[in-house]
Amino acid sequence: MATILVVDDDPVSRFVLTSILKNLGYTTTEAVDGRSAADLYRQDLHDVVLLDMIMPGRDGFETLFDLRAIHRHAKIIMMTGGGMFTVNLYEKLAHSLHIPPLLIKPFSPEIVAKAVTEALNNVEPEQILQEDTKA
Repeated sequence: MATILVVDDDPVSRFVLTSILKNLGYTTTEAVDGRSAADLYRQDLHDVVLLDMIMPGRDGFETLFDLRAIHRHAKIIMMTGGGMFTVNLYEKLAHSLHIPPLLIKPFSPEIVAKAVTEALNNVEPEQILQEDTKA
């Protein structure tokens, strides 16, 4: 089964994500910041990386470029709970910088499963993945 690196400075977010991923049958590794994520990725090229955008020290964008320097075709899914300003900025940068899809927190196990499955299968993902709030 695939290995997933979960990078988030928030321990609750890491716990939720690793629980979802383990229930889906994936092996997980956790990193609390960008520097440790790059070190772990260098040691073992994980199949997919779930990467928080806003972290102290090296933020998600800096870490994204670090991971891509290690492996140019790294499969990375960015995450944020940073509100609409962050989402709007991300959408503007996404195409010009060739950055990966974005998961909006909070997210369901189904959204996580969809994003990871698409990454593993090299499916061109939707750029912004979030819960449908029109219910």
